[in-house]
Amino acid sequence: MKTLYLHIGTPKTGTTAIQHFLLKNRTVLEEHGYCFPELPCHYTYARNNRNGYFLTAHTGYKKGFKQLENLFGVYDNIILTEETLWRHLYVHPQIATDLMAHAKENNYQIRVIVYLRCQDEFIISLWKENVKHRKHALTLTFQERLPQVLENESFILEYASRLDELAAVFGRDQLTVRRYEKSSWKNGLIIDDFLACIGLEHTADFEELEALKNPSLSENTVEIKRIINKEPSFSQDENRYLYHFLREISADSSAAYPCSMLSKDEANELLHQFDGENARVAEEYICDGNPLFSRTPGETVKWSPDNPYLREDIIRFFALATVDLKRENTQLRNDLDDLKNELADLKQELTDTKQALSNLKKQTSEQKKTILRNHQQFLTFKAKLKHPIRTLLDRLFHNN
Repeated sequence: MKTLYLHIGTPKTGTTAIQHFLLKNRTVLEEHGYCFPELPCHYTYARNNRNGYFLTAHTGYKKGFKQLENLFGVYDNIILTEETLWRHLYVHPQIATDLMAHAKENNYQIRVIVYLRCQDEFIISLWKENVKHRKHALTLTFQERLPQVLENESFILEYASRLDELAAVFGRDQLTVRRYEKSSWKNGLIIDDFLACIGLEHTADFEELEALKNPSLSENTVEIKRIINKEPSFSQDENRYLYHFLREISADSSAAYPCSMLSKDEANELLHQFDGENARVAEEYICDGNPLFSRTPGETVKWSPDNPYLREDIIRFFALATVDLKRENTQLRNDLDDLKNELADLKQELTDTKQALSNLKKQTSEQKKTILRNHQQFLTFKAKLKHPIRTLLDRLFHNN
């Protein structure tokens, strides 16, 4: 039966890497009978690797349904991916209902793929993503943001309840629920694991990704970015420019100061709120006899704004940005010098050309005079030929 594989996240579970891999290997997927389409719906803040984003446009998502019909006329398998659907299908459940109705009308099945991350890690990672995001750059600290999420958005962390809602529409057997834990992935790789979810092997035919596509910021660098977000005069391009240097120092920052936004006790308290939900996911949706998450919060130091490494990271950040500007300024000056030299050469060429033209005009003028003089002499000679006796007499009298 024709199948729509709908990858709905959750956010911060390797979705960017998966999306880039699928986009890069679109041709290879087609050779295996799978289509990773670029649907004719484009949005400012969604690249074409997030080809399921049209489903979040709750006033126009049905336009994409027609494209699905056309694609299923060619392919047996279609892959759509969009991490925000984990939240969006809860806020707008009619989208899931309409999509399922469309599947029944057009005789294809829907397989929903979702990865779940331990709630303490998930909420920290999502906060970091919100801080670095170029569209909605968050300025709240983690301690300010956490109670907001738990009070108003806890549904994104209540995994069993969310899966129940999806199962009610698509069917429980049509849900593929995976842990976002390396130890549970096929071959320990998120790409291999996802391909297995859609019935494919990660063979040598596929091109590999060059590097991690959406790395997380360290606690110190995300704090710097959060403060930068408070400056309203910075454009999105300027924010992106500064973010580039924070990402560059982030790995070293994490290595120098391994920490978490939550202490061990705080993380345990947070996870305790979801014990029942997580146990039910393991029992009803994964069914392998293991708890949903194998990890437990460790003894990682809780991040403090007074940590001595923050000052070092700030210095390194501004040093990189300043040196980059200096290098760019030096390059621009060199380019300007080259342009000045080129302009001087062009001016000299123009002067030489003008001089050559002037000389040519002079030469032409002299040539014209010579031609006229020769022509006159020719006419005189011609006249003499017509009257040879007069010419002879004139010479005789002239000589005398």
